[in-house]
Amino acid sequence: MGLTCTTCARPMASDVPIYTGPWVPDAYERFAVLGMTGSGKSYLLKQWVAYLMGQQQAVVVIDVADEYSRAGKARPGQPTFVRGPLTQRMTIPEFRAALRHDTAFLLNPRLALALVPTPGLLGPDLAGEVKAVLPALRVRGNLCLFLEEVGVWGAHAALELFDCAATWGKDGVRPWFVSQYATGIPAPVRGQVSCCISGEQFKASDRDYLTRDFGRAFADSLHPCPPRTFRLAFTRSQYAAEHHQREREQRTKEQRR
Repeated sequence: MGLTCTTCARPMASDVPIYTGPWVPDAYERFAVLGMTGSGKSYLLKQWVAYLMGQQQAVVVIDVADEYSRAGKARPGQPTFVRGPLTQRMTIPEFRAALRHDTAFLLNPRLALALVPTPGLLGPDLAGEVKAVLPALRVRGNLCLFLEEVGVWGAHAALELFDCAATWGKDGVRPWFVSQYATGIPAPVRGQVSCCISGEQFKASDRDYLTRDFGRAFADSLHPCPPRTFRLAFTRSQYAAEHHQREREQRTKEQRR
């Protein structure tokens, strides 16, 4: 018997995959990760970052909230808040100054870096800082790049984000576009995404956008959606098949323990 929402008694979708754990993406996978404040999105991504670091992957996070590094800020009034695992933290001005002096640090194969924008910047000013560092990250290549809070600044960097999604795969850059809601990610960028991971999306307009990009079943599964639950949609059958194969292998490992 299927699950039903305890508030409105509507049935909850059971035929859409649920996110169960991180993986190392291939060179051409691109992610959209969606979740409102309190959904658990940041915690999920911190676990993914930690996993990638453990798999010897280079990781950079555009860390708008300054919470993905061990030296990041705690959230006031949240005693259970967990900082991220990244071992290095630099403000974007510090990063740009360091590049002018020596680029060797950026080439570290185990790079685990939080890039923190100047506090207080919004909209086009925040986008301007982020855009200034993107060329260096592309030249570096071969990294997992998390672009946080795209909904706050992404509309002012739509061309750069589209370029990242459409062409950076050949340089080995695998991007995660992170936003509270679907419309926070520019439409051309969503069109390049191979996997969308989303918690509950309350607004019908956001679910409509997700329907166009990822199908009605996925959009309908996001409202109602159980707390701390994230569902997956794949735009290409090869990525869905790879995901299901990973899940089968994980279940086999657990059964052997």
